[in-house]
Amino acid sequence: SLYEFWKKTITIALNDELKNEELFINLASNEYFNAVDIKTLKTSVITPEFKDYKDGKLKMISFFAKKQEE
Repeated sequence: SLYEFWKKTITIALNDELKNEELFINLASNEYFNAVDIKTLKTSVITPEFKDYKDGKLKMISFFAKKQEE
C-alpha cells in the first residue's frame, strides 16, 4: 500500500526535523497520519480532538475537525 511504501521515509524525515524532547502535535487527519510510524518517532504524539458542545454533550463534529486542517 502507499502507506507502507512511504511510512519509513516520512517517519525518518520527521525524526530528522524533531529536536530532543520537542512537542509533536498531530493536526493531520487519520488518513494522512497513517503514513507515519508513531512507534519509531523519537517523541510522544499529541492528537487533539476538536469537539462541539451540543445538547449537554461534547461531540466530535467531522466538519469542524476537517475545517481545522485547512
